[in-house]
Amino acid sequence: MLEAKELRLPQPQREKRYTRLPGEKAQPAPKAKARVMLVCLVAACALMGLAVLVQYSRMVAVSRDIQRTEHSIEQNLEENRVLKQEVAQLGSLERIEKIAREEKGMHKPNSEQIFLLSEPGEDTRLFGED
Repeated sequence: MLEAKELRLPQPQREKRYTRLPGEKAQPAPKAKARVMLVCLVAACALMGLAVLVQYSRMVAVSRDIQRTEHSIEQNLEENRVLKQEVAQLGSLERIEKIAREEKGMHKPNSEQIFLLSEPGEDTRLFGED
């Protein structure tokens, strides 16, 4: 004869309920824990990215300052070179003598205009006199 078998349908699983003992702190469910960890990880990555951007912007600013300073140094070296050339030109003896003669009306003294002064008791002979 034929026997009838009992057909069992899968039973829906019940959610596990977590109970706590008196005085025990409530702990978040495993899914909530995973979400918190994910949020913390995303926040940490965002902060690290922000830190990288801040450092990069500082690096760009310092690089720009270095370029400005190097340009300023080049300008100052060129100006210094021009000023040294001008000092050499203005301090030449020929130029000074020309200004003295032409603008100030000066001339070289002759032998009658030169007087030797000495302290009493010193030799008053001129060089070359014996």
